Amino acid sequence: MAEHQHNSLAQWQGCAPPALPSVRGAFVQIDAFSPGRDRDGLFAAIGGAGNDALWRYIPFGPCASADELADAISFLADAQNWRTHIIRAVDTGAVLGMASYMRIRPEAGSVEIGCIVFSGALQKTPAASEAMYLMARHIFDDFG
Repeated sequence: MAEHQHNSLAQWQGCAPPALPSVRGAFVQIDAFSPGRDRDGLFAAIGGAGNDALWRYIPFGPCASADELADAISFLADAQNWRTHIIRAVDTGAVLGMASYMRIRPEAGSVEIGCIVFSGALQKTPAASEAMYLMARHIFDDFG
């Protein structure tokens, strides 16, 4: 039976925190959340009446207004160092949802993608898969 080879971590160095520039795929574009640019479109996609179920596993929301949503995202960026990104349709430019880099620990080389809220138009589509792929690819290719 072959023994498992373990790589030494003696030379381990932390990584720079992830910064995601705009990334475009075939179906979606991922952009860092900008309150002035994105709050109304994001609220239209995932806020308001009929979307309460989207927020079941999210630590805030549902929000009553676009401003409340933007304030919550900004608070988490400041308090928890979350980096929220907007998922936008390539063909229409419409906002379809959001996802965040969170629990960012550069010294350990770890980051989580969470606080994922997909609109009904994004759920169970190739665009949803591509959005997660683009965010994960950035972590593995650029974050280390």
